Amino acid sequence: QLPVWRCPIGWLHYKAFCSVPPPSERWTYYHIGNDEEVYFLHRDASGGKTPLHPPLLLIHGAGCDSTIWHDSVRNIAGAHTVAIDLPGHGRSPGPGRQSVTEYAEDMATITENFLASTPQRFDGAILVGHCMGGVVAQAVAKRWPHLVIGLVLINSGAIQGSTKVMLQELEEEENFPAVVDALLTAAFHVGTAREPKDTYSRMLQHSGPAVVQGDFHAYSGHVPEEGLTLPTLMLTGEHDRLVPRPSAEHLAAKVPGSCTHHTVRCSGHVTPLDQPEGLRLLLHRWVRQQRW
Repeated sequence: QLPVWRCPIGWLHYKAFCSVPPPSERWTYYHIGNDEEVYFLHRDASGGKTPLHPPLLLIHGAGCDSTIWHDSVRNIAGAHTVAIDLPGHGRSPGPGRQSVTEYAEDMATITENFLASTPQRFDGAILVGHCMGGVVAQAVAKRWPHLVIGLVLINSGAIQGSTKVMLQELEEEENFPAVVDALLTAAFHVGTAREPKDTYSRMLQHSGPAVVQGDFHAYSGHVPEEGLTLPTLMLTGEHDRLVPRPSAEHLAAKVPGSCTHHTVRCSGHVTPLDQPEGLRLLLHRWVRQQRW
């Protein structure tokens, strides 16, 4: 059985997406607490019309930035997409946060500002989180439910104990290059092309040891939220060694009765980079199937 993005129906969907008018895209920023600036890449793929779907706010994972969201993933026909650089990552200045709760507070401010400043016909946004971004999205949905109407959790769940041991080496900054190499080995499966690995490496190097260590400690130390009932899409990489399927299933169990779970073939821990077309097709199909 071929992956959905290689089957004839998936190809027809892909051709249909390519027929929409070219989207507009621009960098902008919001001021959050302490007058810090958080930058994000806003793409309007609605063709100048009233959006067909709720806006999707894309939250990157530990040590990463908005670069992780491949161009194709940001182009969801009929929707606004917002790829955010969390504080201390990518274009956003300042230090990284030390807890998921702090990142969630930032994301709540960003989501509220975006919904207030962009014409909408929906009551909230869909938060799309990769890795640590998934638990940040859940935390926002739990504390600010009026802002969130759906969740997409990608390669998100409890990280393996071996990863925690590896990250302890970041206590010594000179170990950072070796930790980056170890993360590259763990995050991608053997058949992955060079370009996604290089992109992941550049993001980690740009974030630096303090931010990478802080992110993974925040992620591994956070207890997943209970009692969420939002429509949720859970995507797990077939070869994810950092957050394998049992960990993702445990997280999915926190959203009883409303979670759709897919395994993405030929993907490791960084599905937005190693399978961007497959991710977009699964994401767009799920968004269209929901009754917002």
